[in-house]
Amino acid sequence: MTHELFVANAFTQGPFSGNPAAVVVLDQELDARLMQSIAEQNNLSETAFVVDRPTADGARGLRWFTPAREVRLCGHATLAAGFVLGEVLGFGESLAFDTLSGRLECRRSADGWTLDLPADGAFAAPDVHGIAEAAVGYDLRENQVFVGTDDAMVVLDSAAEVRDYMPLDAAIARIPKRGLILTAAGDPGDEFDVVSRCFYPEFGILEDPVTGSAHTLLAPYWTRVLGKARIRCQQASRRGGVLDVHYAGGSRVALTGRADLYLRGEISF
Repeated sequence: MTHELFVANAFTQGPFSGNPAAVVVLDQELDARLMQSIAEQNNLSETAFVVDRPTADGARGLRWFTPAREVRLCGHATLAAGFVLGEVLGFGESLAFDTLSGRLECRRSADGWTLDLPADGAFAAPDVHGIAEAAVGYDLRENQVFVGTDDAMVVLDSAAEVRDYMPLDAAIARIPKRGLILTAAGDPGDEFDVVSRCFYPEFGILEDPVTGSAHTLLAPYWTRVLGKARIRCQQASRRGGVLDVHYAGGSRVALTGRADLYLRGEISF
């Protein structure tokens, strides 16, 4: 059995930046155990499996797997899938996907590709406060620790603290969520409103290069704190990535970023 496989860098600023996602294009969905094995073999933070033919309502099936397990939502691999189908394979400039998080849309824009994703809310988390302190390595105030549907989020006092953090993976793994987001406001005069880093050791990813799904939690929090609906975000991993975020309230978040093609080939098994 053979299938086309692409690797695209999502939320990229140029070659060897952003988050590389594998995109496997299928004529029909594979068994979940087989998809997990392929994702483990690819050994990227996410492998997206997308069916190339839309259903009657115009949407294509899309699922995401880390090297360790399937996930409910992945932003960067959705952007990569939209870019591959739309820009590389020429399937159009507006695509819809049926996923575990419902219907998601991806459309081409002047600044790359824009995703329409479900928004998440940040809630105070006294029960994870001590665990978050152990993961960060120092004392935190009550208003610095939050949880969303998937992730815990710690708001630090400066962008430098986010950039300089040395991950304590064993402590992060004890957080009773998918993973940990560290974030802070950008420095005054910087081009970025928000800086973040994301860690998912339980999913086989110590630090994720760029995490679209984390910004469904970051967007409602920071647009409220900063008092503006459009913010520019940097994920300050070693590779780095940039996301333009629009959240004006409600249940949806728009994330815009660029993608480029790194590899096109064929897998056999």
